[in-house]
Amino acid sequence: MKGLINEIDKEIARNKPKSWARLMWQGVKTLFKSQNERLNEIDAKVKSLKDELNRLRDFVNSPDENDKAA
Repeated sequence: MKGLINEIDKEIARNKPKSWARLMWQGVKTLFKSQNERLNEIDAKVKSLKDELNRLRDFVNSPDENDKAA
């Protein structure tokens, strides 16, 4: 995605479009950036939840201390 954004930036710099087109492109880039940041937050949360699930699974599957004594 970053490569695509850089290519469009270069094209805009070469062709000098009207100011409204530049403003629209800045808005699109801002949207892409905020969506990417949100996806990164979601990925981090999913990883955290998977880690917690694995900890719970390990806890449930581990033998109980009382079972070891018996």
